[in-house]
Amino acid sequence: MPKHFVRMTFDRWLAHNHARFRYPPHLMLQRKRYIELQFAGITPAIQCAISQEGMVGIYAIYQREWWDSLADFDMVARRTSTGHYYCDACTPPEMFPSREALWVTHSFEPLLARTNAHFQASQWLWLCRVGGRTWAGLKLLEDMHASKTAADLVYACPVVRGKPSKTAGP
Repeated sequence: MPKHFVRMTFDRWLAHNHARFRYPPHLMLQRKRYIELQFAGITPAIQCAISQEGMVGIYAIYQREWWDSLADFDMVARRTSTGHYYCDACTPPEMFPSREALWVTHSFEPLLARTNAHFQASQWLWLCRVGGRTWAGLKLLEDMHASKTAADLVYACPVVRGKPSKTAGP
């Protein structure tokens, strides 16, 4: 199956930035229009999806059910008449010299920063449900027990399942 532009851009960027991840992503599922990733040493309940339409997000999944978005770096890529690129969802839009630069700066670098900042041994993933509504978050264990949402807790687990591959830089 041929790779689309976003996948090729992500693969190139990841090849050069893999070592910057404290818990590097790896391909879990490939479809025609999107890929799903997991992170080495991180609970499989946390996954990442990147689509060619502009969705880049980290989400929680439990027992094959999508619970909530933990972070998103979505974009609506547009090109100006002068050949610059920008995200149509951002106000004011920042201009980039190429489509690749837009994707890297707007979505992939923030994904890296977010995972390095929030995938910590002290964090727990918590999943709650009230009726048919679900939500998820990352909290310290002691904060989770003290929270009002503890009564609605369905599942919780440590975010980190193993040691980091290395101490990644910011």
